[in-house]
Amino acid sequence: MVYNHLKGKGFEEGPSGVVIQSANISIPITTGTREYPLEERSSVERNFLVGFWVTAAGAKTGELTTQAAGTIFNGVALNLRVEQTVIAKIYAHQIQKANDQGRPYYVHLPGRVNLSETTIEVNDNAGIAANTVFEFQAEYAQKAL
Repeated sequence: MVYNHLKGKGFEEGPSGVVIQSANISIPITTGTREYPLEERSSVERNFLVGFWVTAAGAKTGELTTQAAGTIFNGVALNLRVEQTVIAKIYAHQIQKANDQGRPYYVHLPGRVNLSETTIEVNDNAGIAANTVFEFQAEYAQKAL
């Protein structure tokens, strides 16, 4: 994807524009738990988020794990936070809708996001099968050194 609005703003650039990195994040979810913190040592931490992709509902994500499906998948929200303030709440079905069009779910945030402050919220948390995860991919740009 081309992120022309980031050109010349101090981000790492290559011959074809701003270099966009991608990180896969998989969060195990269980019955009865509503909110899950994201990992603190992610490569996305303290970088500039630009887009999201989500693994298709019900897809195998590993040898023993499966992506959430149905109302569980549709009720999952990514709460992007900066200092305990939710600056964006993005639902899995919104990300999936953009992905179905062959593009990421674009985010235009005021600055860097700390994933360690961000959470996944599961609104329909009853009857979650064992080995269920919510998996998504975050695209981000890094500041040039």
